[in-house]
Amino acid sequence: MEIRVCPVCGHGKKELMRLDDTVICECTGCGHVFTGHVDITPEAIYTDDYFTEKHKNWFANPDRVLFAEIRDQIRDHCGDQARILDVGCGQGTFLAFLRDAGLTDLTGLDIIDVNVPKIRTIKSAIEDFETDETFDAVTSLANIEHIPDAKGYMDKMARLVRPGGVVVIYTVNEKSLIYRLARMLYGIGIPFAAKRLYEPHHVNHFSVESLAALAKTSQLETAFVRLRNIPTRAIDIDPSPMGAVVRTAIVSIQSAAELVGMQTLQMAVFTKSKS
Repeated sequence: MEIRVCPVCGHGKKELMRLDDTVICECTGCGHVFTGHVDITPEAIYTDDYFTEKHKNWFANPDRVLFAEIRDQIRDHCGDQARILDVGCGQGTFLAFLRDAGLTDLTGLDIIDVNVPKIRTIKSAIEDFETDETFDAVTSLANIEHIPDAKGYMDKMARLVRPGGVVVIYTVNEKSLIYRLARMLYGIGIPFAAKRLYEPHHVNHFSVESLAALAKTSQLETAFVRLRNIPTRAIDIDPSPMGAVVRTAIVSIQSAAELVGMQTLQMAVFTKSKS
């Protein structure tokens, strides 16, 4: 897979890092960081053990504090009866949380089979999903960083939300402390951390600025942004003694990031104009 130009603004790219099968690039226009080339197929990346082993803790330990904050943002903007579409809903954990919180008009969209009681689910990629429906809120949690055509993805999200509604996106923060340290270590010949953060399955590495810029190209305006760290229990690290050392280092870095406002992830709320 090769991405020839910046997915945010369409400008050219310069190479930042070479990590095994992956070339990491930076836009020469807006500064967005993205995968320029991956010499590995999606089928080889998204094997069964991607969910059950490699990222077991992430999927087994959903961030319910995050879920509650998104719920509150949706209620503040759209009310208690909001119609919600969750794009890339996975096993439906977030939608089940919303259902248990009293929201009833819930739809999940994913390429895998999803079956969650009292929640409508649709098996489709967002690129292929066609409907005349619009929603009060369209959410995307830890999904957009996997999508090569980020502009097409954001455009589709904007079309699916009603005027006055909100798009909520949860993704990485490439300007976080842990990313900066990884790039610094790569620069002195220690690529371990960079290989971990810039894995082939993440093809877009958004900063707050580049995500907001992408949303603006789809006529969405930033209403709210909060930086967050990965909950400790959700960190996926090898259980070996060296893995324990790495986990301790990550927790320490995230604690420092809290102090300086450079957390690993971002949750952003964008509004669609009523006009």
